[in-house]
Amino acid sequence: MRAETLVVIVTAKGDEDPEPATVDYYPDGCPELGPDSPDDYEGPHDLTICPDCIESWLTDHYVSRRALYAVPVPVPAPVPVPAGA
Repeated sequence: MRAETLVVIVTAKGDEDPEPATVDYYPDGCPELGPDSPDDYEGPHDLTICPDCIESWLTDHYVSRRALYAVPVPVPAPVPVPAGA
């Protein structure tokens, strides 16, 4: 994940029980090469969103109006429980 990853929340239209997901958002245009997984990346606008392709996403998805910074949250180490507690 890039240091400052922007994401939008998308939900598929027409699903009976839609599951929201995050999609990388690029304000300067979708990259030609895949950001994280080049093997799965078929090209720009397929798995990413930018101002040029948002209209095509809106045909079959609800897309959040604001992009959010995706900040990885560190998981704290488990706290040992004292014996007999």
